[in-house]
Amino acid sequence: MTLGKIIDWIGKNLGRIKTIGLLVLITFFVISLFRSGCDRADMEEMVERITGLNVRNDILFEDVKERDSLLVARDLRIEELKDSLGVSLMRVDDLEYDYSSLEHEYEHLSDSLLTIPSDASYHFLMYEAYPYPGHLKYPFNEPQVKGFHLTFLEKESLYDMNQNLLSQIDEKDYQLVVKDTVVYEQAKSMMIMAESRQDLDSIIINKDEMIGIQDEQIKKKSRGKTFWQVTTGVILVILAVFAIGGG
Repeated sequence: MTLGKIIDWIGKNLGRIKTIGLLVLITFFVISLFRSGCDRADMEEMVERITGLNVRNDILFEDVKERDSLLVARDLRIEELKDSLGVSLMRVDDLEYDYSSLEHEYEHLSDSLLTIPSDASYHFLMYEAYPYPGHLKYPFNEPQVKGFHLTFLEKESLYDMNQNLLSQIDEKDYQLVVKDTVVYEQAKSMMIMAESRQDLDSIIINKDEMIGIQDEQIKKKSRGKTFWQVTTGVILVILAVFAIGGG
């Protein structure tokens, strides 16, 4: 079909073309209203979803901050426990040193008595070790007096050594309790950090979801822009036809 015939056909069917063009314009207008409503609904849905994700992230951030405060308090508690453990270790060192001295004195008690006169040992037993009233009925020789004196001193020395060992046991028991408490506090800290890690992972996931929602909306806008660019071109063609036909 030649160009002249096409023009003649358009001239003969111009009324129909105008009617079709008018229907197309009405259709585009209806589509425009529908798409406008859809765009508003999509935007409201996007804002609602992003707002919900932001609220969730705010709650998660608050939980993480609260746990951070708990971790700080637990760290301070652990440091205090470790400090007290260090003090206890020093006390044990002192007790062990004292025990060595007591043990050395005990082992050399008999030697130390060699330099003391028997009268001094007798006076010690009578007025310091056993200052009891009563008739002096039993006489003892010098070796016996020395033996009594040594036995008394050994008893006192052994008592001091025993008390020292009991104190060491108490300190070791205390150290075990402190170490168990440190282990417990550290385990709780690890659990708190694991919970915070999960919350931070959730925050990242929510952020990624927000980005995905916004990317999706941008793509929709881009597709809508292309659609309306094509639509505008079609409408301009139709209007041009109307203008020619009116002329």
